[in-house]
Amino acid sequence: RRLCQHSNSAERRADWDDRAPMPALSHPSRGAPLLQQRRRRPQAKAQRRPRHQARRLESSPSESEGPRALLAALARRGVAGVLAVTLALNSSSAALAVTDDDLLFLEAWRAIDRGYVDKNFNGVNWFTYRQNVLKSGQLKTREQTYDAIRDMLAQLGDPFTRFLTPEAYATMSSSTTGSVSGVGLEMTFKDDSGEGESSGSGLKAGEGVLTVVAPVAGGPAAEAGIESGDVVTSIGGQSTAGLSLYEIAQRLQGAPGSKVSVGVIKDGTSAPVELDVERRVITLEPVRSALCGPEVTTDKGERVGYIGLSTFNSKSADAFESALKGLKEEGAHAFIVDLRNNSGGLFPAAVQIADELMPGGVVVYISDSVGVKDVYEAEDSGMPTAEKPQDPVVVLVNRGTASASEVLAGALKDNHRALILGEGTFGKGLIQSLVPLADGSAVAVTVARYQTPSLRDINKVGIMPDGPEPPELDFVVADGPSKVCAALEGAPATAPRIFDGAPRMFEPAEGDEFDELDFTL
Repeated sequence: RRLCQHSNSAERRADWDDRAPMPALSHPSRGAPLLQQRRRRPQAKAQRRPRHQARRLESSPSESEGPRALLAALARRGVAGVLAVTLALNSSSAALAVTDDDLLFLEAWRAIDRGYVDKNFNGVNWFTYRQNVLKSGQLKTREQTYDAIRDMLAQLGDPFTRFLTPEAYATMSSSTTGSVSGVGLEMTFKDDSGEGESSGSGLKAGEGVLTVVAPVAGGPAAEAGIESGDVVTSIGGQSTAGLSLYEIAQRLQGAPGSKVSVGVIKDGTSAPVELDVERRVITLEPVRSALCGPEVTTDKGERVGYIGLSTFNSKSADAFESALKGLKEEGAHAFIVDLRNNSGGLFPAAVQIADELMPGGVVVYISDSVGVKDVYEAEDSGMPTAEKPQDPVVVLVNRGTASASEVLAGALKDNHRALILGEGTFGKGLIQSLVPLADGSAVAVTVARYQTPSLRDINKVGIMPDGPEPPELDFVVADGPSKVCAALEGAPATAPRIFDGAPRMFEPAEGDEFDELDFTL
């Protein structure tokens, strides 16, 4: 098994976006020399902000990998480098002409070769496939090259590994930085059996059932009645069959004030209904909080603060830290963290928020097809004691809780830091890496899986709650902190009941067997 240590090196800094459908970052490459390593904890908070990092292992192809691998490896270094290798390998014949489109295809091919989680490549001979495409002479225009890249990715049968045009890449980037004009939906493909994402099921991108993970709280889609679990059959009167997630996103986005019809099949029904949704600018404010009234307390008399997390974007970690600090200053000593309909976002934000709530322990393991590669830990800030127990935390989840939200919920559950209440979560435990290409396009690559601190794979399974959601809060999923506090204030017995089982002593998860490992080539 291989393991990466933590690193806060600025040159290795990147943002992980593990949502469906909006992923982003790069993952450690394969083939790197592996050294004997001891896992270490990250630096103090003031030094390591703004985010945790895992060391990125890099390697350069050696001559033993063959001349074609060397040619592909030099694709990023420009036409001159590739031509030089071509001349060296073909000294007895005329030099091959290498075009910009050839280089772009090689760049995309190499991103999959180095990063894709399944090193069997869905049964495709990856080197032969590259050779056949380059020999075919089909890469004559940029559109033909884009089509060749799409066809290549389709061989993997993974809808989350996909190609983004420069326009789609720009659209995706805007979704993690603050606002976007659209209807406010997070969606993914689920296979026809309903067992979760179609990644690994043999389906090609665009196949499977287009399913709503979660509507943005208070957004146009939520107001129109679209809910988690709804199946989207059409957009603007056109079927969604065969479309990629980014083609779907482009159809849903548009000028503020314009309308688009969305055909959905509700759970338990078979006929689609058409809903008209008005597009508008959706400001992604990730955190909303409030101190509930003095009548809302635990059985020990602790005041209750509510923090709603709607997404994990570049603002989430700082906003959560500020909200938590503010509530404590106002007198809160018990907290409700609401992750319902939070479909994920930037991975580092989830790790940082877990660090705010945990006094130590493993937050998440990152594993690939050969085992655990990376481990993220919370800073050791001193364990609670019987004399000074931890403030109790209750986390609310539902089937719209996905990806980074599941990382946070799993960390708090496995380490006995919080009581999880609600429904089983969505079960999106795959990690995508976004690799920009030379012309402004990009490829999103499934590079690994999440495992909780107890080494449980959550993909297609999700996080199982410790108990059901309080019925008093069932109708206030997207109504904000004031409505949640009002519901609790109207039923004073609810808070003592839900906090009754909340852990007050931190118990790090078992399964942490990676304190010291010897690595060999």
